Amino acid sequence: MKDKLTAQQALFVEYYCSGMTAKDAYIKAGYKNKSDDAVRVSASQLLTNPNIRTTIDERLNEIRQNIDDQIKLSTDRAFATMLDLLGSEMDFARLGAAKYILEIAGHKAPENINIGGKVTWTVEGVDIGKFPKSNDS
Repeated sequence: MKDKLTAQQALFVEYYCSGMTAKDAYIKAGYKNKSDDAVRVSASQLLTNPNIRTTIDERLNEIRQNIDDQIKLSTDRAFATMLDLLGSEMDFARLGAAKYILEIAGHKAPENINIGGKVTWTVEGVDIGKFPKSNDS
């Protein structure tokens, strides 16, 4: 069973996971040591504490998942905006080029896009597929 972290340890974890060095996170969390070397050693010891290490790993996984979710949401919005701008007279070459650029940048095209509950676009492999023309507004 994982022991609960102290308030100071929890602060250290948050500061460390936000990108600070262990030394800076240690100081910002309110730990006190007389020398710079003592701060480094103490901060390093905190990183080897199993409860702190587990909490850091869990927090970093949460941060990574949040970033992945934000990237997916941004990608979905970008594709939906492209489809909206292109309208029912789809320019497959422009959409294909935009899709290619986004994929080069590391963004996977969404499998389905729903615009206003009316249009669904499905990506099959690298083909864009057919985009149904909608006559209803």
